[in-house]
Order: sequence, then structure tokens, then C-alpha cells
Amino acid sequence: MIVFIITSIETVGDTAATLEASRMQVNTEDGTRRIKGALLNDGISGIFSALATSLPLTTFAQNNGVISLTNVAARQAGFAAAFWLLLLGILGESGRGGGGCRRRLATSGLPHT
Repeated sequence: MIVFIITSIETVGDTAATLEASRMQVNTEDGTRRIKGALLNDGISGIFSALATSLPLTTFAQNNGVISLTNVAARQAGFAAAFWLLLLGILGESGRGGGGCRRRLATSGLPHT
């Protein structure tokens, strides 16, 4: 239970920092709604983690550095990155750089022993 409290506190801070890095107001209704959504997401993922007997997921502040350096805080960029990560995760050969494919091609002409 204490882990969930700690990750909830971290989520509020990380979400507020992301809002500030995105040049959005934290103390508005929209900022409060985003923080509540992040907490809800943490709570639901924590329930699934507990059901899977795993540690809960947590938010990370690395996004704040990326947003500050690139000045890109668009949802479309996040959706595009999520799409490519999902696609490369599903296609195992692409995710590993095609290592298995090269191995099969390299040994296809050799006699099997």
C-alpha cells in the first residue's frame, strides 16, 4: 500500500512538471483534470500489476527533458512514437534488428546435420 502512495505522489509531481514543460497552466481546471487522469491511470495499472503479482508501474520525468530540449509537446508526436514502438514490439524480427532473419539466410544453403 505504501508503494502506491509513493507512486501517486510521484505521479502528481511528474504530471505537473510535464504541464509546465509544455507551457500549460497547472492550477487550472484543465491541469487538474490531467493530474486526475494520470492518477486514475496509475491506479488502474496498479490494480493490474497487483493481479499479476508484479510491482506497480510509475510515471517518469524523462519526458520533461525531451519536451524542454525539442520544444515538441504535441500529442501527434506521442501517438506516432507509440505506434512505432507498438509495431516494432509486435514484429519481433524488426524489434531485434532482423538478427534471426539474417541467421536463417546465412545458413539456408548449408547441409543440415
